Amino acid sequence: MNDLKSYVKYLIKHYYKLTRPDPSHIVEEDWDNLIILDGCRYDAFEKMNNLEGKLEYRYSKGSSTNDFLNKNFDGKKHLDTVYVTANPLVNYHVGNSFHRVIPVWKDDWCEEYNTVLPKDMTERTIKAYDKYSKKRLITHFVQPHYPFIGKTGRKEIGNHDGLLSRNYFVNGKNTDHTDQLIWNLLKQGEVDKSTIWKAYLENLEIVLKSVKKLLEIMEGKTVITSDHGNLFGEFLFPFPVREYGHPGGLYHKNLIKVPWFVTQNGERKKFSEGREKQEKDLIREAAKGISY
Repeated sequence: MNDLKSYVKYLIKHYYKLTRPDPSHIVEEDWDNLIILDGCRYDAFEKMNNLEGKLEYRYSKGSSTNDFLNKNFDGKKHLDTVYVTANPLVNYHVGNSFHRVIPVWKDDWCEEYNTVLPKDMTERTIKAYDKYSKKRLITHFVQPHYPFIGKTGRKEIGNHDGLLSRNYFVNGKNTDHTDQLIWNLLKQGEVDKSTIWKAYLENLEIVLKSVKKLLEIMEGKTVITSDHGNLFGEFLFPFPVREYGHPGGLYHKNLIKVPWFVTQNGERKKFSEGREKQEKDLIREAAKGISY
């Protein structure tokens, strides 16, 4: 049975690999500031967006954060770019690729919500924007990725896993999962799809309020996008199999079609290259293989 399941998974991934549209290469796109909303589907952004600008879409190189980071940045130097991140996987996978990586996940973690809150990311991004005015800037928010921090997520779903990989990176050791993964709760019928979708949209609404503040400050051409989307139990055509979350290497349309929202404020930025010394040993070997 396990061999059959493995073979079906192989066929599914192979099918979507053969039928995927041409993906966008983030580095080669035209932007001064890049805002990444982790796990944001295009249709969700289209529904919730109230910002002024032009909404397009791109197909991501990855269906998970690991996939996205490695295929866009690994093995190359981007010394004209500073990366501010609430997701520790950035440091682990591509931390040496940039002029500077600022680990907000390390210094501004909210224990109550088990994540980095958008308001803290906004504050740290503004500081980085002011300090590194001659650099391209990437800022990587966790939301709308779970855990859900809005009213529905807190009251109707309750505690559920966040980015527990942070504990690997900070402590260098395994940490038990004390709460259920949201997708397991959905598959087990403990939470219904409509509730999770509502909580997901609330996360997006919350983070867009913080993004709006950034757009009022940032000059140049700013793009809002995502590393990957999310599946909420869609069938993986042509197979009668449902999938949840964002498995790496599965190039389903709802996993790789992401928003590409373009806005411009003032004149374009001029960039300079140069390397700033990175923090030593932020990521431990114990974190290998973690996927979000």
